Amino acid sequence: MVVAKYKKYTKSPKAELERYFQSIPFGWLQLDKNDVISRIPKNASYLDSFRAVLETDATRHGKTAWGDKTPAHWIAVKNIRKHFPDAVIINLVRDPRDVVASLLRVPWGSPSFVMNSIYTEWTLRHLRKQVDVHHLRLEDLLGNPEKVLRFILKQIDLPWDDRLLQHDRYSVNDVGGIPWLAQAYKPLKPYAPKRSLPPHQEAWVEWLCRSAFVHFGYKKYATQLSFKALVFDLPLFFKSLIHMMKIFFFPDPVREKELKRWLSHNPKAFNHYPECDSEKATKASFE
Repeated sequence: MVVAKYKKYTKSPKAELERYFQSIPFGWLQLDKNDVISRIPKNASYLDSFRAVLETDATRHGKTAWGDKTPAHWIAVKNIRKHFPDAVIINLVRDPRDVVASLLRVPWGSPSFVMNSIYTEWTLRHLRKQVDVHHLRLEDLLGNPEKVLRFILKQIDLPWDDRLLQHDRYSVNDVGGIPWLAQAYKPLKPYAPKRSLPPHQEAWVEWLCRSAFVHFGYKKYATQLSFKALVFDLPLFFKSLIHMMKIFFFPDPVREKELKRWLSHNPKAFNHYPECDSEKATKASFE
């Protein structure tokens, strides 16, 4: 749906689908591309392609309903609403400091804490302006999962099932050897606040995401700003900015090169996963 929003920079739904079939995110789904293609009409639109991927995944698991969790879809809410007017859209909010720390630990995230902070604030500001978006906090979900999950199920007219509280036992674990996805299949635990960023970075996150802190009720640690930290981060910020511009605005050969570097944008992230490296993670995505 993000591609559809920026289709003036792309060739065609068919060309973009073929590009998607070669991507690591499609590899994570572990689908047969021929099964997807069989569901797409001859003159496919971006919408047809999007629906076909998710219907194929749902059918594989014997499900009649499907959902999509793509953080980048914050930018395409209006487009999603246009094509899926009955869709339930949920924005699961997390402490911005935790979001920035998490993005610094994944190889496709920006190595710049400033870029990650701006991205987080921009995302939440945009989503707050959209109508019919449910804003739920991760802390509330982990603190009272049954209450929050019952609310979600009510929105989509599905019955309650106690197995939802034991997803680590009943959900299909199809992440293979991809370490940064493994947390999603662990048992639910109450949210425990942790300071996972250096204080000088925390202070800038709190300042750059200040409206999100106020709107969603997050308390600040009141650490003093350090301009030295900002200066050291600027080269990483501009590196990320150029990377994003190449993906969205440059000709196809440049885009292809940047997309192939998707798991090497933040190579230091692999320091958090000593058992894994870029080549191993890429291979696991397609096995």
